[in-house]
Amino acid sequence: MTEHEQEGGPPSLLLGALEPLRATAEFASLLPASPILATAPRGSGEHVLVLPGFMASDASTVPLRRFLDSRGYRTAGWGLGRNIGFAAIGPLLRDLLARANDRAGGPVSLVGWSLGGVMARRLARNHPRSVTRLVTLGSPIGGSPTRTSVWRVYDRVEPGRRAEVDARYR
Repeated sequence: MTEHEQEGGPPSLLLGALEPLRATAEFASLLPASPILATAPRGSGEHVLVLPGFMASDASTVPLRRFLDSRGYRTAGWGLGRNIGFAAIGPLLRDLLARANDRAGGPVSLVGWSLGGVMARRLARNHPRSVTRLVTLGSPIGGSPTRTSVWRVYDRVEPGRRAEVDARYR
């Protein structure tokens, strides 16, 4: 283990390179897990807005949305293309939530995956009357985002954010 990893830094480049293999294995585990997934709570038409992770789009959330739809929820993708971070997407989030509220006729649930969860959390905090429930999946909200494997890429996409993030988590 490197000194940086002992301090809680991001995973090594080798572990990052193995991520697609891990994701494939997790996807393959869905079929054997289906009896367990079938016990998930059923919805009754509640509207759910799903926000994708960093560098992902609505295409990455199709399996999740299909599953939630099959459980009785009414899901929608965010329709904003690839999630390239707060600088590009942040100003659009309030309008996204307002449109979702209009379609639902009231507050909606938010499900955010990774950076989408951070964005969903910010939306829920800033607009509590517009959100009924918040679910985050694999979102770096318990510690510094600089300790994630995607931080190096995120720092290149939004170069000015590192000082702000570092100050927030000290």
